[in-house]
Amino acid sequence: MSLPVPHRPVPGFQTSYPIVAALDLLGRRWTLRILWELRSGPMGFRAMQALCDQMSPSLLSQRLTVLQTTGLIHHSEEGAYHLTDVGKALLQALAPLQAWAEQWAEQLNVQQETERAQGHQERNRKQMSSAPSSPPTFLSVAPRFVVQDLEQALAFYGQLGFQTTYHDEAFAIVERDGVDLHLNGSPDGPRRHGVCWIAVTNIDALYQQYLPTNAVQSAPKAQPWGLKEFFLRDPFGNLLLFAERIPEADATSEEGG
Repeated sequence: MSLPVPHRPVPGFQTSYPIVAALDLLGRRWTLRILWELRSGPMGFRAMQALCDQMSPSLLSQRLTVLQTTGLIHHSEEGAYHLTDVGKALLQALAPLQAWAEQWAEQLNVQQETERAQGHQERNRKQMSSAPSSPPTFLSVAPRFVVQDLEQALAFYGQLGFQTTYHDEAFAIVERDGVDLHLNGSPDGPRRHGVCWIAVTNIDALYQQYLPTNAVQSAPKAQPWGLKEFFLRDPFGNLLLFAERIPEADATSEEGG
């Protein structure tokens, strides 16, 4: 592969503009990644290989040679690679591109959340519509909790792994693994605390996942009715009870113990 040099045409282009040579160089696999990893300071060959997903030594050596030849990095006597002034200037020139990429990622995230919420509403609409002659059926159930601070509630349920699928000033829907919770914002708070029972799998792992929230109020415990349960309360006193069915053999052993 020919070396991209300013004022010389590169393969596929008849022009010799410096920007074309720069794009050809940066478009080669791993080149920009190597420059990016060197932004924090000098680095040896093995450290660079580890940061670049254990790329093959031969390919890494080729890319480092190209970057040295084009004046973007330097190899010191101590065996470390570091950016030259030209290489540092390149990363500074790419800073607006990094800012744009972060903004782009955020916009895509918002778009995906919006599409997810719209899809959720559309599924609910289709489920609720039926032919006039068909018998009524229950499709799903969702507990509705009253919370004093809706933003605080969304942050808390986010810690529990729930995603917000709808949100306005006074009402929100959160969902995890197909289970919906409805949250009603009210500055007066709930007159009575709500209760929600959720069937789960791998309850011990879920218990460990939720411990850091400091909301768990009981350890998983086998119950006489064949379920292993623990519960927690949200910041507004609403209770969530998680349960996993115990296989008959395990239930018998629990009773015997």
